Amino acid sequence: MAYEYEPVNRDPNRCKASISGEGKYGSFHAHQCSRKPWKDGWCKQHHPDTEAARRKQNEERYQQKRALSPLSQLYRANEEIVRLKARIAELESVQPVGEQKEA
Repeated sequence: MAYEYEPVNRDPNRCKASISGEGKYGSFHAHQCSRKPWKDGWCKQHHPDTEAARRKQNEERYQQKRALSPLSQLYRANEEIVRLKARIAELESVQPVGEQKEA
């Protein structure tokens, strides 16, 4: 998530996102993004709508990958086993047609 660059010397001809630099001390010293503004003062990469769409796409991709993981498949298989055992117990408790209870 990009944060708006707040210093007094903000350049209005550049994106207003605050990004971390590179190098030895880059992560401690944020600077203004060097791209040209695209919409509402933000560049295409840092615009909140673009970032939200990118996060949504990444979340969907993660959920698909997670659904296909072996652990998730095992979890679903165990749930199915529990459901089938309950169904078997239910069917065993039903009296077959034509048989009567002994007194």
